Amino acid sequence: MNYDEICYKRSCLSQVIIRFDFLEFIDVAVLFGSDVEKEVLKSFPKKGMQQLIRFQTMNVIADPKGTRAEQTTRDGVQQEFSDPLGNKLILANKFFILEINLYTKYEDVLQMFVPILKILLGKVQLTSMRTGIRYVNFFSEEGIKPQKNFFTTSVGALLDTKQVENNCIRSMAMNEYVVDDMHLNFRFGMYNPQYPQTMKKLNYVLDYDCFCDEAVVGFDAMMGHIQKGHDSIQKMFESSITEQLRKVMNNG
Repeated sequence: MNYDEICYKRSCLSQVIIRFDFLEFIDVAVLFGSDVEKEVLKSFPKKGMQQLIRFQTMNVIADPKGTRAEQTTRDGVQQEFSDPLGNKLILANKFFILEINLYTKYEDVLQMFVPILKILLGKVQLTSMRTGIRYVNFFSEEGIKPQKNFFTTSVGALLDTKQVENNCIRSMAMNEYVVDDMHLNFRFGMYNPQYPQTMKKLNYVLDYDCFCDEAVVGFDAMMGHIQKGHDSIQKMFESSITEQLRKVMNNG
């Protein structure tokens, strides 16, 4: 199957998250410099208030007795930017988060954050200690109503309409995989937005979280991991669903 050509008319994606957690502390003047902010506002014109945030940082100290690590706290800033569709970019001294709540296609997501990341990494060398991408697919009565024949046997095994009547509060499973130097966690099952209250409606989720928790340095390496995560998630999603669901998503 050529995954590059897949683009469904009707999506079950409720959220896509891309995140970089940095080892270094980015100076506020760099993080919110005029060139960075100008690029951010092209895709996320609504500017939120800056919030103070305290970070734990590790300092390596070398003295005659040897090298040691010392943990300290450092005050920083977090700021949220958004667009009219509810998509968000969150910038802070030690992390960069993109939250897409209305997904169109992967190429559109790249256009929203790649230019910003390029400018930032062109100003300062950064090491991402956690680099990840997550896709959350949500099935509900208001959207695409979940049916067992939409999913492969193992993935749809937890879908049981009687559980809603039996005061079930949640029924989820997780499979963990290794993709080169990345982890791929696949959570699926009957999700309950009102947890820990009992379920009122039939909701089903396929949640794919692919991340690297080793040091990744530089733009090309970071984006290479995001691309690898995206490709791995897309492949696993397609192997989790059936032709019945593909027909529904292709009919719009």
